[in-house]
Amino acid sequence: MTAPVTPPAPAAPPAPPAPSVDPAPPATPPAPAAPAAPATPPAPAANEPTLEQLTAQLAAAQAQLAEAAPILEAHTATQEQNKTEVQKALDRADAAEKREAALALKYVAASHGIAEENIDLLGTGTLEEIQARAARIAALVPAPTEPPTPVDPAPLGAPPSQRPVEALKPGASPAPPVAPDDSYPASWLPPVRSN
Repeated sequence: MTAPVTPPAPAAPPAPPAPSVDPAPPATPPAPAAPAAPATPPAPAANEPTLEQLTAQLAAAQAQLAEAAPILEAHTATQEQNKTEVQKALDRADAAEKREAALALKYVAASHGIAEENIDLLGTGTLEEIQARAARIAALVPAPTEPPTPVDPAPLGAPPSQRPVEALKPGASPAPPVAPDDSYPASWLPPVRSN
């Protein structure tokens, strides 16, 4: 017995028929397939908008936005004027709390040696929770190695001094190198005759 076949829903495309299984393979090899024709874009469905329609919708939306921008600005300004002193103080307190939380994150990160780009890994919460996460992150990240400090940092990047130097010779050049002795050695001189 076969089960009754229900037709597919009208919105969904029909399913392809199941391939039939041939018990015997074909005796001759199949003919080579013809070269594929260049693909052409499928025609848009009847309910899909065209490019021109979408461009027109975009222009209309931009025009509506341009008309609404001054109204929104005026509404925001009116709301600010209508706020009471208490509401303004609450807004300032909220901003101060946010700044304090950001500074606390930076302090905890600096105290545990966490790089500035990894501060976001600390998350939010109480100070104890943030410190616990900072300790875990600091244990995972190797400690940064400090660069070797120069022996005398003044000559590397120090600005020129206006103080006079004692015993400075004209021209401010070092003493010239000693000329090598190129005279004949005493052993090469002929003996002195006595008469």
